[in-house]
Amino acid sequence: MSLDMLTQNEEFRSQPLRKVFVTVGSTSFDELIITINNQSCLAAMHSRGVEEIKVQYGNGKVLPRTSYKEKLKMESFQYKSSIVEEFNWADLVISHGGAGSVLESLRAKKKLIIVVNKKLMDNHQLELAEAMTRNGYAILASTESLVETIKNVVSRPLKFVFLTL
Repeated sequence: MSLDMLTQNEEFRSQPLRKVFVTVGSTSFDELIITINNQSCLAAMHSRGVEEIKVQYGNGKVLPRTSYKEKLKMESFQYKSSIVEEFNWADLVISHGGAGSVLESLRAKKKLIIVVNKKLMDNHQLELAEAMTRNGYAILASTESLVETIKNVVSRPLKFVFLTL
C-alpha cells in the first residue's frame, strides 16, 4: 500500500460522524427501519456524535421516527428521483446491500455499513456485502448487530476508492 493510500485511509478513519444517511433502496426493508427506530440504535448514534439522520424508507410499512429526545434531527422520505445529494451529505451511510447504493457510497467516499435484507429471493446482496467487507470497503452488519457496529465503526479502518462511472 502506498504512503498516499495510508494517509488517505487515516484521514477517512478520523472523519467525524455527524450525519448519517440510511437507505433501503427500491424495495421494503422494515427490519432495518425498526432497528434504526430503536432507542438503543439512536442512542448509539448520538453517543458517536451524530446530529442528523436522513432515512429513505422505500416501500416499507414502517415509518422512521421524526426525533430522538430532541437530540437528533431526523428527516425521512420514501423516494426521490436522485439520492446522490444524500450520499454526498452523509458522513456514514447505512445501506441495504443493493449494488447501486453500495457503489454510490464508494463513489462519494463514505464510511459504509451494509445491512443485508435477508427476505429477498436470492442472496446477491450478501455476496456483494461480503466481498466489500473482505476487501475493506465496507462493514457488514445484520439488523441484530447494527447497534454494536455503529459503536465501533470509527475504529474500523476502511478503504475508499476513486470511482468514475
